[in-house]
Amino acid sequence: MLGCSKTDGSLGLSVHPQSLSFGKVNAVKDFPWQVILHNSSNKPLTVKSLQASCGCTSIDVDEVVVQPGKDARIRLVLDLTNAKPAALEEHFEVIVSGVVNGIVLRFPVTGVVTHKLWCDTTYISQSFTVAEVAGSEDRAVASAFISCMDDSGGVSACIISDAPDLPFGVSVSSVEGESAKLDLYVEKEKQVPAGTYRFHLGVGTGDATTSSDAALVLAVELHAVGTLCLSDGNVLIAGGGESGAWNVNTVSLTGPDGGQEFEVDSLVCRPNQNAVSVERVEYSRYDGRFEARVFFQLSDINETERQAGFLVLRDQQGNCESYRIGFTILGGK
Repeated sequence: MLGCSKTDGSLGLSVHPQSLSFGKVNAVKDFPWQVILHNSSNKPLTVKSLQASCGCTSIDVDEVVVQPGKDARIRLVLDLTNAKPAALEEHFEVIVSGVVNGIVLRFPVTGVVTHKLWCDTTYISQSFTVAEVAGSEDRAVASAFISCMDDSGGVSACIISDAPDLPFGVSVSSVEGESAKLDLYVEKEKQVPAGTYRFHLGVGTGDATTSSDAALVLAVELHAVGTLCLSDGNVLIAGGGESGAWNVNTVSLTGPDGGQEFEVDSLVCRPNQNAVSVERVEYSRYDGRFEARVFFQLSDINETERQAGFLVLRDQQGNCESYRIGFTILGGK
């Protein structure tokens, strides 16, 4: 490692210490900086294979020649913007390296970067039900808090997505201190089919923010779950026979139209969890409602009692919902 101000005796090459720290600056995309090398030897020194440790830094040349007793400058362009800053102020460091006479030299360029905006999370994930957002008013489904500098001049946000006609909007409100609250909402009277929605929020300062001038980008993943309700959570099971096989019974679930077909992940009746076999599922839509009927059969039930059971459904996106069922069994075999 080449010291900040020390001269390597075997090379006679040193770096000016003031060129290794740019101090505190605002986050900008193209920040120019230069590292100054000095050759104290009596012969030219060529620094080859110049490179930076991250893609946030570009170097204008591949090599530089430092004449005896002279300085040479390596010009850098630093991208100090960060779509996911860890704080309003961040330590920045990039390692610039090169090769002189077969010896690899490395020196750090550091500084403090001040961001106008910061969020304690750059990923928002939230689940909500289709029934919860249906109606004539905007319904909030997720929120995030943004910290901002005193001179930010206000916060604004926009949705960044390639998907057309997303049913979501975003609003910004001020809260106590230098922070703002972002609320993602479903626009009134918009239909939200069950499924997963992925997009980004661009957040900036001033009255309006576009995707091109966002100072902060948040990833959003919203899960809209098509809610179904058990028509009756208590299932009365009667019958049985010599073989121990019981008559086919049903569990009905209903919800607003827009519900989707599913697979029965599991249907159990405790304590004998292997006593239930699902025969089929039938779907119907009528009068703006969605109904699913799960047909199942019990076997090897020996007792007349009330038992707890659970029905777990898996939708087409792999999301699961669990429903508690009370089985009242009459006339064990």
